[in-house]
Order: sequence, then C-alpha cells, then structure tokens
Amino acid sequence: MLFSKHDCNPRPLSISRRGLFYAGGAGFVSALIGTLVGTSRTAQAQAQVWPQRPVTVIVPFAAGGNTDTIARMTAQRLSEAFGKPFVVENRSGAGGAIAAEMTARARPDGYTLFIAALPVMAIVPAMTKVSYNPQKDFAPISIIATNPFVLVVNKDIPVKTLQEFVDYVRARQGQLSYSSGGGLEA
Repeated sequence: MLFSKHDCNPRPLSISRRGLFYAGGAGFVSALIGTLVGTSRTAQAQAQVWPQRPVTVIVPFAAGGNTDTIARMTAQRLSEAFGKPFVVENRSGAGGAIAAEMTARARPDGYTLFIAALPVMAIVPAMTKVSYNPQKDFAPISIIATNPFVLVVNKDIPVKTLQEFVDYVRARQGQLSYSSGGGLEA
C-alpha cells in the first residue's frame, strides 16, 4: 500500500495521462492512483501543480526484495507520468518500524511517500511499542500490489493441512526451528 504523510484535507489532483500505471504482472492494480493526498495548503493556495520537486519513496525493507522491486517499478512509472523524479530510499530494520517512524516524522507536504506492507502497519505495532500510529500518522493513497504469503515445511514433515501442522508443532514445543522475514520472535 502506498501512504503519504499529510496535514491537509484530501484533495484530488487532475491527472491528465490515461493509464498512469499499467499492470506489470499478476497482483498489480491496473490504475495506481486516481487521487493523491498530501499537497500542502500553501501549494493548494498557490494553485501549484504537484510535484514541483523530487518525491521520496521510502521502502521499509532492504533492496532487492518484493517490496523494493514493486516500489522501484512504481517510482519509475510515477516519474514518467509526473515528469519529476520519484526517488526510492530503503530504510530497513525493526520489521519496517524505522521506515515508518521516518515517514511519520517527515514534513507533511506530500513529498514523502511510504510503501507499506501489512506487517509494518498492523503486526509490528501490535507486537511492540513504536513511535508512530498507523491510523493517525498516515493517509492511504492506493493499494499498488498484493503479495500472497504461503506456509511451507520440509517435505519430510508428515503434515498435509494447517491443522495437522499446528498439532505437530504443539506436540513438539521447543524442539522445532523456523525462519521468517523478520519481526517475529519464538
């Protein structure tokens, strides 16, 4: 999901180019942005067209992963559509909380966008104390992609369903190991 830090009422921007973002693969939304929020009241009062300068797109994970790839594809299309650079900055760490906190503290002028995934906005704040409020510090703009998660196990583990897996794990508490993309503790 694409988020913006802002301090004004959402106002639609007129986007003159059809097909701002064409689907690049399965799961992509065919039209990225119908409206953007985050232009400052000053910019609205002066009737300036957004953006007037480069826009920072903050990614909460390291370069090279799914979120980074989606962010770079999105930034490229937005740069082409608006004629200004959309610059991706990767700020990994703390399950995405570092990037979320950086975005929440950014100047609320519409020039800092945040590519967020569910863990950053819902799971991390529920599991640990963070200095941002996902409901108050961000304004959603658009879902730009979906990314399914799957549970996989070693082929030698004798389970075929989620319930069988849960039963298997409960019977072996403290004996098994797992891996994740971060933000989880045993």
